[in-house]
Amino acid sequence: MIHERIENDFSFHPATSETGPKHDRVRRLCKALAHELAIEVPQGREQSLMLTALEEAMMWANAGIARNQIVHQATDGYAMTPTPR
Repeated sequence: MIHERIENDFSFHPATSETGPKHDRVRRLCKALAHELAIEVPQGREQSLMLTALEEAMMWANAGIARNQIVHQATDGYAMTPTPR
């Protein structure tokens, strides 16, 4: 089981017509939050760490979207189903 997870987690997962819009939404939401928080939090170490943590949250959200999909050939392209963990 762990080797299947390693194979999945360390493989390239291209965006699809289903996952692409989800990745875009995650980026938009995180960017909007970053702009709002940058107004409230003074420049300095804490702001820098805040932005880094938000970037990390965005990365993990997009990894979760990408890694939990399996590509199955469909008549009109690709259909996606969740990967069992």
